[in-house]
Amino acid sequence: MSKEIFSKRLIFVVGKGGVGKTTLSVSLALAAARSGKKTLIVEVGDADSVGEVFNIGTLPQTPRKLYSNIWGARIFSKQVLEDYINTHVKLSFVANQITRSKLFEHIAAATPGLKEVMTLGQIWRWEQEKGVSNYPKYDLIIVDAPATGHGTSLLKLPKTLIDMLKGGPIVEQTKIVHEMLTDKNKTWLTLVTLPEELPVNESIEFRNTAKNDINMPVKITFINGVYSELFSEKNFNVIDNLLNNKKFMNKDKLNDYILKVAKNHYIRRNIQKKYICKIKEKAEELIIEIPFYFINDIKVKDSEQIAQLLINKLK
Repeated sequence: MSKEIFSKRLIFVVGKGGVGKTTLSVSLALAAARSGKKTLIVEVGDADSVGEVFNIGTLPQTPRKLYSNIWGARIFSKQVLEDYINTHVKLSFVANQITRSKLFEHIAAATPGLKEVMTLGQIWRWEQEKGVSNYPKYDLIIVDAPATGHGTSLLKLPKTLIDMLKGGPIVEQTKIVHEMLTDKNKTWLTLVTLPEELPVNESIEFRNTAKNDINMPVKITFINGVYSELFSEKNFNVIDNLLNNKKFMNKDKLNDYILKVAKNHYIRRNIQKKYICKIKEKAEELIIEIPFYFINDIKVKDSEQIAQLLINKLK
């Protein structure tokens, strides 16, 4: 599986906000880089997290090297639109007049689908970019996509635009982007969720939409933040009995604290199991569980651990 996933050109990482998309995007990039792949991480949407993982702040619009075999860039759709106009309007003074006008600001903000088209167009250009000896500059591009709702709009937009406009230069270019997205030999879709009600329900809905409406079936679902199964039901009963034994608990407050943590862990794990089973129920893709990390901000060293886990799971 690792050879299969890292032989692709594009991996879109999608999921509800706050489920750990960026963490998994970075971890996938680190796993790919370890296998010798020159990897570009692209950040899309309002989040500004990839640069924080690498301690550099906001990613630039032009790809910057972040780590061994890893580059990063952020797509600013308005700037991409300006670049598009400057490229396709032959007279530079006319192009400057367009991009500097107040009307341009309103058009850029209000035109449905314009930002999505510009975003996907920029990803396509990076995918086409050549390096030494005319080989692709990047072996793999990992897209940290917007949260599920916006991510769905981003991926559905090309077909919607093609069906709506029928013809013209923008449609012809959009068809090229659409072919890139739906080429299963080139592009894979991965999904990230938490073992909780809302993220799981949204993930199942997205999985169905991706397969039936976008023609981009999910290949891997990562269930993030999973509690390990430390205690059996028999263990739990012993813990519960001890907590209810006042003579035992009065002897040492540390025992009280440890046993309460153990009880809460068991209860949380049991709740998670219900949602893990739910997302696995009709899954056609590979499901990978990622353990819960008890830290506030995951940095590269933490993502390295997850990358090794992914390498082991994808063998």
